[in-house]
Parts: sequence; C-alpha cells; structure tokens
Amino acid sequence: MARAAVPNADAKRDYFRRYFGDEALNEDWVTASLDGFNSVRQSELTRPYLIPALDSLRWIQTNRRIFFLGTWLSSFLEGQTSAESLVSVDRFLQEHASLPRDLREKILQAEDELTRTVRIRGSTGTR
Repeated sequence: MARAAVPNADAKRDYFRRYFGDEALNEDWVTASLDGFNSVRQSELTRPYLIPALDSLRWIQTNRRIFFLGTWLSSFLEGQTSAESLVSVDRFLQEHASLPRDLREKILQAEDELTRTVRIRGSTGTR
C-alpha cells in the first residue's frame, strides 16, 4: 500500500492498472492505498488518472461495496488542486449527460472541495 505513494509516474500507472486488472486485489487494500496514491503533493502525477477514475464509477458501483464509491471519488478529487482538474471534471459531467443521477450527485459533492480549493488558490495567487 505504501508504494502507491511513491512519487513516480511508472508507480502511479502500475497501481492504477492494478486497481482494475488484479482480480485478487482486496478492496480494503485498494482503499488503504488511495490516500497515498492521490497525495496532493503528487497531483501532477495523478491528474492523468482523474478522468479514468470518473469513467470507472459505473463499474465500481456494480462491483464494489456501497461505501467504496464515495471513498474512491473523494480520494481522486481531493488529491487535485488545479483549475485544469476542475475544468476536466466539469467537462466530464457535460460529456456524460446520461450519467445516472446518483453518480452525478456524488461527483458534484466531491467536486465541491476542488471548487473551493481552486477558488481559494486563485484568490491568493497560489499554484
């Protein structure tokens, strides 16, 4: 689990693939690795996984326990701090107008933190 926090593009790619490609992977292990994977300090490395993480929501809803989806979403969105990430999430929502209402609302709820972060960072000139 700790290796998910390694600040390396290859490590991030391998972990993200493993989240879906390793059928023996325990859901509790995935949950425990998400914070390290999505460290705010590594948002540049994890930004490429933001949209694939959103694309996986229907699969997660069908194949994982009920509370895992919220953990997954909040981890990926809270790990981002850039306006670019916020634009990507908004674009995802526009492009997926047929997304079930419950999933859309969960994304919007998790996106609220990112929206606030972007707004605050913009007002202080912090990147």
